[in-house]
Amino acid sequence: MNLTRFALHNRVIVLAITAVLLVYGTATFLTMSRREDPEITIRAAVVVTQWPGAAAEKVEELVTDPLEKAIDQIDAVDKLTSKSRTGLSILTVELDETATGIDQYWDEVRTKVAEVESRLPDGCGRPRVDSDFGDVASVVYALYQTPAPGRDRIEREYSWRELELLAERVQDDFKTVSAVAKVEIEGAQDEVIYVDVDSEWAKVDLGVDDLRNILGARNITTAGGEIDRGATRFTVQPTGEFSALEQIGKVLVGRVGDGVPVVLEDLPFSGVADAGAPKRSEVRIHRGYAEPKRSEFHYLEPSIRADKCLLLAVTMKSGRNIVEMGAALAARVARLAGGILPPDLALVRVNDLPVQVDSLIRDFVTNLWQAIAIVLGVAFLMMGWRPAVIMATAVPLSMIASILLVSLMGVELEQFSIASLIIALGMLVDNAIVVSDNVMREMQEGAVSGAAARRDAAIRGAWSLAVPILTSTGTTVAAFLPMLTIVGAVGEYTRSLPIVVATTLVVSYLVAMMITPMMCWWLLRPRLSQTAPQVSLWRRLLRLW
Repeated sequence: MNLTRFALHNRVIVLAITAVLLVYGTATFLTMSRREDPEITIRAAVVVTQWPGAAAEKVEELVTDPLEKAIDQIDAVDKLTSKSRTGLSILTVELDETATGIDQYWDEVRTKVAEVESRLPDGCGRPRVDSDFGDVASVVYALYQTPAPGRDRIEREYSWRELELLAERVQDDFKTVSAVAKVEIEGAQDEVIYVDVDSEWAKVDLGVDDLRNILGARNITTAGGEIDRGATRFTVQPTGEFSALEQIGKVLVGRVGDGVPVVLEDLPFSGVADAGAPKRSEVRIHRGYAEPKRSEFHYLEPSIRADKCLLLAVTMKSGRNIVEMGAALAARVARLAGGILPPDLALVRVNDLPVQVDSLIRDFVTNLWQAIAIVLGVAFLMMGWRPAVIMATAVPLSMIASILLVSLMGVELEQFSIASLIIALGMLVDNAIVVSDNVMREMQEGAVSGAAARRDAAIRGAWSLAVPILTSTGTTVAAFLPMLTIVGAVGEYTRSLPIVVATTLVVSYLVAMMITPMMCWWLLRPRLSQTAPQVSLWRRLLRLW
């Protein structure tokens, strides 16, 4: 089928299709998913089991080995490594690179782990399977305390718990953004209750483990069940849960002498309760934070030092626009700072992928306009303004249509696909240049004047190069297509490169065979007085010089 002849004889159809592609392509570019890196599937998980106080040899024998044997029965497991330390077992599970349906295999891993869990020794914690490694925080905010407006210092410092409660308010507000998948608070300190006593516990024959068991049995937090009396059903609600520090001190921990009861607060404490405070004779029960700390963050600027700082890591949903999400979060922060949060609390964005992605896209658009300007300028100097317009038009047409097509193939706007568009940008204009130049030559040699003659010359000039251009385009496409055979995370990361380059080059071929000849028929006007090529402005300048 002669594509050029079809286009010139069915101009209305071709122009309508072109207009639709331009409109939908532009709309797709403005609304399609944006992110920093291609989305890849992480085929690794970690199984962590704690057994406090157990030697590494016992952990290896009674925890790690049973878990390894159970997990290794899954066919998709490609590599399984383990580390056994004092009180800790860590297994790393890696699936085969060709495995699909990853979530199903992680469910199998959890099922195998659950089967082994019932056979683990007493005192061993529950194995935890962590397969959530693919989520990357798109935006990170730092929440810290600053002096209130008009003050030069902090009057009352927030505790870690108070700061965490304020962070939870921000977290709940961020979750209402439609593009947000989850918001995690990092740096929060775990609250604990300390019971400080000394060696005189021995008088009541009470050890640390004994006290832990007594308090655990007393602090009932489980459901009590129901009593069904036929027409009436009663819910049993146990009341043993601790609700105040004073209740802990009233717990019976032993007896001395002739059975005299001893409660926890009667136990002696000979240490110093607080710096500068006198010694006490009773046990000390107080709130505090777990030591050592799992994580701690500080916010530093030339004029700011916040030793207490929490981070809010925001993760975007798959297939969403990270730039729009960043704008929505900025609006939420402005609203929070306007009245919901205290005036002495700062919420600052410390990691801003939306700005980086928006910068990449702006750079691509700038490169696109630069390419059009360069083609237009060079062609204008060498061949005149009419061929220049024809050649330059092929660039945006090919790009916009290609963006629409690759979006239908699941490609998102990220730094790899944008780089692919820039790579294709330097190659797609070649077809239009060759076709327009050959059409001009046909018109000049035939000395055509009428519209029908110019149309026939456009058909001959374009279609005579159909096979050579198709061959050159096909060889370039064939150089990129083997990248689609790469499997695993590397293949997912590089997938957009061959798709974008191949699609753009194929579209540029169709533009060169259908749109470019049509524009040549409209714009090119050969000189009838000579069969030589039209003298360009650049050649005129050379002659004058």
